[in-house]
Amino acid sequence: FWELEQSILGISDAARALECPVVSGNVSLYNDSKESRILPSPFIVAAGCIESPSQFLGSGKWNDGDLIFLAGSPVAELAGSRYAVSCLKNNAGRPTEMNAKNETDFRDNAIQTARDNAAQSARLCGSGGLALALVKEVMGSGIGAALTIDQSENISSVLFGEGGARAIYAVPA
Repeated sequence: FWELEQSILGISDAARALECPVVSGNVSLYNDSKESRILPSPFIVAAGCIESPSQFLGSGKWNDGDLIFLAGSPVAELAGSRYAVSCLKNNAGRPTEMNAKNETDFRDNAIQTARDNAAQSARLCGSGGLALALVKEVMGSGIGAALTIDQSENISSVLFGEGGARAIYAVPA
């Protein structure tokens, strides 16, 4: 149960650093089968308060012609990602460490973006990375997107890397 212990310690450290109370949670412990081992997977619920419905920034609301921006951490690691496990069959490596200052800065900027109505739509780049966030936005809005990706970067890391606070925003042109 070392993985579970480390997960709980990390969640506890992050919750304190972000001043974010955890109101509920669950963990799956006994999912092993003869064929494979399933790592403990803590699930966390946190709640916040939006002062006004006009300050809610939803997802899946792209409009034709919007500009799409990736905001937040430039670091995206494949270690421990859904892509590494599913496609590379590799769960080795160390995921990106949480940086409390970057996370709180990201949170504060995201809140301000919503309050200022500076974007039409927003979606976190979590499990599945940028690629899955883009797919979910395209499906939600019914509008595709054309992307420019720096070819000097590892394309798998750019599209499927996880870690650090990142989100995509759709902004009117």
